Amino acid sequence: MHPAWFNQSLGNLDHNVEFPTVAEIVEKAATFKHAVCCDFAGFFQQFPLDDRCGAYFAIKKRDRYYIPKTVPTGGCTPPLFAQILTQTIAKKAAAGTQCTADAFIDNVRFCGNNTGELQEVTRNFFRLASEMGITVNEKVEEAKASQLYIFLGIHFDHAKQRVHVTEKTRRKLSEMTARIGGGKTQGFDPEHCFGLLVWASTVLALPLAKYYHVFKFMRRWARSGQRIQIWPSIVEQWKRWMAAIENSAGRQVSTHHGVTPNQYTMFTDACPSGWGAVIFDFRGRHPPIILAGSWGHPHRGKHINLLELITVRMALETWRGRPEGATIALHVDNTTAIHQIRKTRSRSFLANCEIRKLLRVLDVSRCTIGSIDYVASDDNPADFWSRLLANGSPQQYGSQRPTPHDTNTATTNAPCEQDASRNTLAYNYVRDRRVSEGLARAQAEPEPTRK
Repeated sequence: MHPAWFNQSLGNLDHNVEFPTVAEIVEKAATFKHAVCCDFAGFFQQFPLDDRCGAYFAIKKRDRYYIPKTVPTGGCTPPLFAQILTQTIAKKAAAGTQCTADAFIDNVRFCGNNTGELQEVTRNFFRLASEMGITVNEKVEEAKASQLYIFLGIHFDHAKQRVHVTEKTRRKLSEMTARIGGGKTQGFDPEHCFGLLVWASTVLALPLAKYYHVFKFMRRWARSGQRIQIWPSIVEQWKRWMAAIENSAGRQVSTHHGVTPNQYTMFTDACPSGWGAVIFDFRGRHPPIILAGSWGHPHRGKHINLLELITVRMALETWRGRPEGATIALHVDNTTAIHQIRKTRSRSFLANCEIRKLLRVLDVSRCTIGSIDYVASDDNPADFWSRLLANGSPQQYGSQRPTPHDTNTATTNAPCEQDASRNTLAYNYVRDRRVSEGLARAQAEPEPTRK
């Protein structure tokens, strides 16, 4: 490890290192039946440095310089190199098997359904580590396949397909809650607490829109560059966030892969004049559901990103006969709205409020957004319907909901619905965008100019 090599590789290193996301780690509880976890003992201390490289990491303390003899743990670059090494060993051990390998710096997990194959992969891992002179904390005899274990601070239960944050993390949050609840902010580290809360909420899939002011405070904290007093107005919100994690029963990992029995695909689009949505039954059992409307006075002139969020909520609220517990594959042509819905929060106060309303609608209807993806405007069947009411309509958003013309279709003043026939879009299941666009162009009213 020469200092020049560190400098040359630092620029592109973070783009080449693969770190598993929380979602990828958690979903294995439903995908596989067993797992084996291992970790290296004093990983960084196992890699000696020569004097030239040690000088690169020299530490100054009390006017004296100290040169480390092993890879320092406080640097930004060493964990990236450690991730590359651990990931390489883990993937090599699991090569040619049905098992998967998850590596995170000095922690490794192998998941599989066959315990015999899993134990063979574990032995390969220990052998490769031994050949490289790396010591593993566990012995090969102790690394057994299990359904109950802790990995990266997450408690896994493969039998019940449930995950939860560890008791240690919950105990830390309880102590912080007691400290901040008693007004003892002395010794309370907001950054440490905030990191734990965000990480635990991600593991448990808890929405973050409720804690908008905590995020706002932390942004102010980061910009100030110095410690500032915790705002009294957010203390209660901070405590509610901690209580939500402490009182959580854990997260049930979904076992559905592919098409679920109650899955729908929803396309939404908003423009300055109106909104539209087209909902397809994934299995093709029913014709498409069309929802459209124009904006009322309170929503005219709003930013298009906010209108896209309102459109998603409006489509769910207006969807009559919406099945309870439906899983929705959402397609939106606005990347900002997609990012905000995925994160369940926004830096914008108005957008954050709208996300909270959307989450409330989903909670009441027990529906879930299984996935949300970007769709280009030209490929979005809702694009036509959002512009259908560009010239105005007596049925405006906020004053009157769209009236369904049959049990499966709800539109607002759509020309093709006035004399509904079996050849209209309302009575045909549209399987792809080409059919949808062809029928839309066949209408008498020309499509307005695109935004």
